[in-house]
Amino acid sequence: MLVGKKNAPKPASWKDLTNPAYAGSIVMPNPASSGTGYLDVTAWLQIYGEAEGWKFMDALHENIAQYTHSGSKPCNMAAAGEYVVGISFEYRANANKAKGAPIDLIFPKEGLGWDLEAFAIHKGTKNLAAAKKLADWASSLKANGQEGDTAITG
Repeated sequence: MLVGKKNAPKPASWKDLTNPAYAGSIVMPNPASSGTGYLDVTAWLQIYGEAEGWKFMDALHENIAQYTHSGSKPCNMAAAGEYVVGISFEYRANANKAKGAPIDLIFPKEGLGWDLEAFAIHKGTKNLAAAKKLADWASSLKANGQEGDTAITG
């Protein structure tokens, strides 16, 4: 893919993306307009601490070709061969790879950010019983890929 054409090494960490070999080759979501981009920033600040996190982002910015308003677009652009690296959620990369895109999923060795998904039942819903049934299922161990009788507690 383009990594070879750019003579850029395959990254294994976030800091690898600050290598000048990636200049103009990385696309990521804009943290001011994309929840995914905002999650990236908060993850880097948690991973590296505030001072080192901003230092990392300044170095990364030097290699950013484009900031998108969409969290999935960077991965789609990399999958289409437009850019070497697209910073995005892994489920988008899995979907593109399953469709035959010549991309690799890379989970940086420093770690990744995470988010909490939630839902609620709207007060006054016309189908309360069905909504409760969906809520019970969605919060079950089976629905979350943890079949068994033991709940995970923190």
